[in-house]
Amino acid sequence: MTVLEAEVVKAVRAGVAPAFVRRVLVRAANVLEIAARLPEGVCTVAVRITGDDEMKRLNRTYAGDA
Repeated sequence: MTVLEAEVVKAVRAGVAPAFVRRVLVRAANVLEIAARLPEGVCTVAVRITGDDEMKRLNRTYAGDA
């Protein structure tokens, strides 16, 4: 049996609550097609709720343009 732990960081003001994101991820882990692709045991996912400016900066850094 797989247990999904979801760590959600709300870095900016957003219309979505971290608890909602956690619930969606945990429920998704129970969908057969998704559960089949998760490792056995405990797995962890981290989600950062961020804004456009930070996302652009992160994309530039990832692409090596920063």
